[in-house]
Amino acid sequence: MLVGVGGVALGWDWADPVVGLAITAAILAVLWQAARRFLARNAGTFTATGSMQAGHTQGKATLLPDGQVLVAGGTSAAGTFALSSAELYDPATGTWSVTGSMHQGRSGINGAGASATLLPDGQVLMAGGTLFDHPSAGHPGVLQILASAELYTP
Repeated sequence: MLVGVGGVALGWDWADPVVGLAITAAILAVLWQAARRFLARNAGTFTATGSMQAGHTQGKATLLPDGQVLVAGGTSAAGTFALSSAELYDPATGTWSVTGSMHQGRSGINGAGASATLLPDGQVLMAGGTLFDHPSAGHPGVLQILASAELYTP
């Protein structure tokens, strides 16, 4: 139907497909250039989106097969303890929601960070990391390197 539409707009006969095709191609080229200019204007920029429920310093982010992003573990905003909490970011709505917590807080102090690996079945393997008990009055603090692992099932 697009072939010939441009020709009809100019009063030409439907039977002239070459002219119609040429005009249709020209219209599509103009639209393509306009779309490229619009997208280029927004390329390389950051746009504010929803905020997480809690700060996650050194948390692990994993892109899930459904397009959501899982952020799990890390260190509390004050840097005082390893987090076991996890949140999901939905890019369609720009919002975060709390999801199931890990059994063990997992942080990444001094490069000993937890790993988050997306598995072929869509689960996320959270492994290793550190568990840090921040020093307090009369207590020196303890850094524990974790060998444990757990699975997140969306």
